Amino acid sequence: MSISQGPEALDVFNRSWSTLMAEFHEATCRNTVDDETLSFAHQVFSRIEILAKRFLDLDEAAENVTGSLQNDLDVIFRDLSLTDDHSSASSGVFAITLHCHRHHLTNY
Repeated sequence: MSISQGPEALDVFNRSWSTLMAEFHEATCRNTVDDETLSFAHQVFSRIEILAKRFLDLDEAAENVTGSLQNDLDVIFRDLSLTDDHSSASSGVFAITLHCHRHHLTNY
């Protein structure tokens, strides 16, 4: 499983992990798991639980940041008006520059 595959990969892992835990629980109930394996399994389970929680927290934080960015962009584009005078100001600068450039060329 790759974390870069997104939340769907986490869901697939969660289902597989839940199945494994259920099978392990059944094996311990039937007393077919020795103490060493049981101890090792508890260590692995606790570490996987911590990692899974951190990845879920990371995914949630990424979604929050993405949502916040989208909201900010929506506000920027909503407040941006096509009638703003920025285009005429920049075309005026262009016209002055072009005029000076032509004047410079005709004097040489």
